[in-house]
Amino acid sequence: MGQCAAEIVAAQIFNEQAESEIKTIYGAVTTGSIWQFLKLEAQTLSIDLSEYYLKDVNKILGILANGISQEI
Repeated sequence: MGQCAAEIVAAQIFNEQAESEIKTIYGAVTTGSIWQFLKLEAQTLSIDLSEYYLKDVNKILGILANGISQEI
């Protein structure tokens, strides 16, 4: 989780230096069968404490698709 948080902060810094207008950075941590999600907006890091299991693949895909569709 910590490594993912560091990576999305780094992505935010990269985007700012590149003058990109991406306001929200999303991250995911997985063991392959368990998924958790993070979101960084401005200086606020949100961590979804729920664990999503691979058996709920439709829910995982929905979360991923939602993050993508918000940026389009």
